Amino acid sequence: MIYFRHKITGEVFSYSSTDIQRAESIDFIDKALSSTRISMGNIEDSADDKGLIDKYSAVQQTAGAAQPPLDTVQHVFFSIRDNIAQCHLMTPEEIEVHLNPPRVITAESLKAEITALRWQHETGGITLPSGVHVATGIDDQNRITSVLANAKHAGVEVVNFKAASGWVTVTVQELQVIAAAVAVHVQACFDAERVHHETIDAIVASNADDAVGLQSTLSAYDVSVGWPVNIAEVRSLKSAGHSATSASI
Repeated sequence: MIYFRHKITGEVFSYSSTDIQRAESIDFIDKALSSTRISMGNIEDSADDKGLIDKYSAVQQTAGAAQPPLDTVQHVFFSIRDNIAQCHLMTPEEIEVHLNPPRVITAESLKAEITALRWQHETGGITLPSGVHVATGIDDQNRITSVLANAKHAGVEVVNFKAASGWVTVTVQELQVIAAAVAVHVQACFDAERVHHETIDAIVASNADDAVGLQSTLSAYDVSVGWPVNIAEVRSLKSAGHSATSASI
């Protein structure tokens, strides 16, 4: 497709090269026909000159033969011709912006993006000091909490836990520390989300009368900063002299 922008309204038109060629041929025929009619003059002016009468008749016949093909052309091609006459050919850069306009950033869309990031970080798991990865999806959080509560209630000191990587044996104390590390991680994710949301609210408030400034600031806002690094510091487990024998939970 070939793109044109109206010189006054800014409206964009796109046409195939075939359509443009057809419109150009119409323009050529139309102009030729108009020129022919002008050259015909007036029959009354040449009434006393047989040579002029013959010339008039020949030109009239040529014009008559040219008119039917023009009459069969669909009206849309005349519109294309007229539009192109009022437009300029768009540059590749203009076409790129037209086809892929920059995304309009709003406070709501930015907050939604941040919430999605919080979910990714929250459920992305944590790595214990031992290098063991602990899953932190909602099901994983609930499973750890459930096993810990049931073990305490039953007075069990060691539990066999079916982790994502297979069966593991951990003490209730070890499982409690792991559960605490998961809880701290999850809370850190929500803390980061809240900070981002409140920062965005402040940006909106400070640019209440400046739509351009607001859009510029929101567009430049970095949503990637401030999130936990997903590496848990399980100090209480280390100080108790235990090692994290859990796998990916």
